Amino acid sequence: MSNIITLLLFNRWTSDSQSGLRGFNRYAIDRIKITSQRMEVSSEIIRELARLKLTYLEIPIKSIYTRYSLRKGQQISNAPHVVWKLLLQKFV
Repeated sequence: MSNIITLLLFNRWTSDSQSGLRGFNRYAIDRIKITSQRMEVSSEIIRELARLKLTYLEIPIKSIYTRYSLRKGQQISNAPHVVWKLLLQKFV
């Protein structure tokens, strides 16, 4: 669902918009401005790529989950907050 919301708001498709793994070249690092401090930061990066008209490349990785990371997990209750923050970023 987060991939679809990111696509609708920022016109960029990604196979995993909430992945925390990102790599940037120096040009992108100098221009991308991040204001989020919570879960929406992953989609904010996609927004910045679109805003700056930067290209990106996805490289598939294999996720390895530990017992700790599985317990921590994601809660669906975070979704409304993330969507609200993304809407604010899009329209404010």
